[in-house]
Formats: sequence, C-alpha cells, structure tokens
Amino acid sequence: MQLFTIAGAFIDGLVQGVDVPVLPAHNLDVNFGIAPSRVYVGWYQGGLQSWTTSGGGFERSTDPLAERTASIYHQVQLESQDDPYSGAWGVRTASIGGVVYNFVSDRNYGLLIGCSPVGCAPPPPTTTTTSTTTSTTLAPGATMHIANLDGSSEMRDNGRWNATVTVTLHDQFDSPVSAATVDGGWSTGANGSGSCTTDVFGTCSITKKNISGNSPSVTFTVTNATHSHTYDQSTNHDPDADSDGTTIVIFEPS
Repeated sequence: MQLFTIAGAFIDGLVQGVDVPVLPAHNLDVNFGIAPSRVYVGWYQGGLQSWTTSGGGFERSTDPLAERTASIYHQVQLESQDDPYSGAWGVRTASIGGVVYNFVSDRNYGLLIGCSPVGCAPPPPTTTTTSTTTSTTLAPGATMHIANLDGSSEMRDNGRWNATVTVTLHDQFDSPVSAATVDGGWSTGANGSGSCTTDVFGTCSITKKNISGNSPSVTFTVTNATHSHTYDQSTNHDPDADSDGTTIVIFEPS
C-alpha cells in the first residue's frame, strides 16, 4: 500500500517483511474508515492492520519486539498449515450511535466486530444526587476468559526458531475484552515468561525467540489476566481444539 499526494507525488509505502510479516497472500481489501487519518487493511492471514496517517505518511509503531508497525492489528490465522487465503476477506468501518465500529469478514470465524478504544470504554457510573445524600450505581460484576489460543513458529537463520502464541480474551457474553494484560510462562523446551495487552478485538501475541533446534516443541501456559473484569480460568476454551484455552503446545517448523 502506498500514499500519494493529489498531484501524484509519492509520500510513503508499506513494505512486507518490514511493516507486516511476510505472508503467502497479499492484501485483499482496503478501507480508509470514517476519518481520513486512519487506514484499515484486510490482509488474509495477517488479519486486520491499522495505521494512522498524516502528511508525512504512515505513523508506525516503534516497539522493537513487534513484527509489524501497525498501531492496531488482529491476526486471525496463525497455523502454518492454513490455506494462505484463510483469514480477513475484507474490512469496513461505520459510525453507529457515535461509536466507530470495525467489521472484519473472516473466512473461518465469520464476522468479527470491534470498536475504537474510546467507543469500547464502559459507560461511567451513574450518580444520583439529593440534598442530603449522593449514591453511585456501579455496573454489575463482569468476568472474562480465554476464548482462543493459537500458536505459530518460524525458523531463524542460525538453526534456532521462534514460537508465538496469540491469545483472545472474551467476557461472559463472548464479546472481546480490550486493554487487558495477559501473563503466561514457557516450559518443556523453553523457559521464561511474557505478557501482552489485548487490542480492540481482545487479542494480543507473545513471542519466544531463539529456541534451540534440539527442542521439537515448547509449551505456553496462561497464568493470569488482569482487567476490571474478573478472570475466570474455569471457562477458558478454544474453538480450534488445538489447546484447552489455558495451555498450548507449539511445534518447531518442519
């Protein structure tokens, strides 16, 4: 994807392998959303990618550990055996009731709906004031759980490999939970821990790099999730059946 001035002068462009991971399929659909300062891209296995734009081009994330420069992304397909065209067929945005919603059509998972961080924020508590007392009515308690764990792996040039787990977090109504911190640990072939913060689609990724080629697989276990919602591990699940919603085994690339 490239940006040009009205006169046709090149401003900036997105590059596979730099701005997005190298994938077997190219982008299918592009939509510039409600405001002219944000672009949304449906990228098949790369899922939803979103960049803020300005007169100088794309505003890129500066996270040195990130595999992409998008400020917001939702990777819907990770397994190497998937059809390269599985994933985000297209993306649209719409303003409904003052909230900007993102609609992503996914080949395997159907319609995914997210909204901007401001629009997704829960409404403030309602406060009733009388001459003598002030009472606050709080929203009822909410819970959250792991709704999906997906794993992927890639080889490095030195014979070692990287493993990535993508976590999806939902509330008790199976709606995405954003801005939650997910913690987990690596074992059985790797060690250490990692954490990530969910995006507007309730998804985030943790990568373990430089795993020994002598380790045919590694295990990742979610240890906690932190948010105003209460984490209920007993309701964790995975629609792909490649994990139990809490623990997933990721194999070295063949």
